[in-house]
Amino acid sequence: GREKMLVLRKGGHRDLERYYGLMEVDFDSEELLGKLAIHRAISRGDQELLIAYDDESGLEAAYALVCCRGLYGYVLLKYVAVFPWYRGKGLGVEVMRLIHKRYAEKQGVIAELTEFDDPEPDHLKKLFRFFGRFGYEEIESDSFYIPIENPDEVLLLLQKIELLQNGGEKSELALLSSLYKLCDLICCARHKAYYSKDSRVDAAKKYIDENFKNSDCLHRAVEICGLSSRRFNDLFKERFKTTPNRYIVKKRIELAKHMLESNCLTVGEVAELCGFSDVYYFSKVFKGICGIPPSKWK
Repeated sequence: GREKMLVLRKGGHRDLERYYGLMEVDFDSEELLGKLAIHRAISRGDQELLIAYDDESGLEAAYALVCCRGLYGYVLLKYVAVFPWYRGKGLGVEVMRLIHKRYAEKQGVIAELTEFDDPEPDHLKKLFRFFGRFGYEEIESDSFYIPIENPDEVLLLLQKIELLQNGGEKSELALLSSLYKLCDLICCARHKAYYSKDSRVDAAKKYIDENFKNSDCLHRAVEICGLSSRRFNDLFKERFKTTPNRYIVKKRIELAKHMLESNCLTVGEVAELCGFSDVYYFSKVFKGICGIPPSKWK
């Protein structure tokens, strides 16, 4: 039959009433906001319920819930699903294409995937492959918050601010003082989390980003730092939460995935262009990270 053409439209409160029960099934109680909270977010324009219609029949084919404000220019795809009677027809790809087109002017789209207590490995692999087709990369949840060494101090300040809010004019200065102190604590935590104490490590990472395909990339990065290999490894891991070797391998595999999708190069040619001298080692590493051999990656 004819390939389905979808049209993406913004749903309203009545649509949410119909869809919420379906969304709730796939989330635990802590992950999906309450229905009332979503209604309020939709009213404020903070979230959008998107519905994909089959252009020919007018039937609803898929839906998605997106947080579109307060994310520093990004949008958060909290939920996307194709109706069972349309599944297996490749409509998921079309839905994602429409979502990316809708938010093309944003910094990017972040997808939130639910992790169940007993996930199906094959399902997760398919899910990661699906999002990988659109350039998504897996990121740690730690990327969304800044760890604070003294949370009790922050909690006490927040409690004090809450008490002072309704304290009248006499409490205004005390309120401002507490707010400034809270801002100072957050700024210090942010600086510690996002700024390296040793700029040499940042310089080395920049070199790796530009030269990760070269076989002597790591050796040259260590030379740039002027540190021993062990000290460089320790500082790099402390700064970027991974070892230099793993970081380089991940960069090479990400490049390999894009090259393989072009279908213009053999596995051996991709391995060589990405910095792997041994095609068998490349295949082993690729399968270990992606779950399938490079020959089956499309």
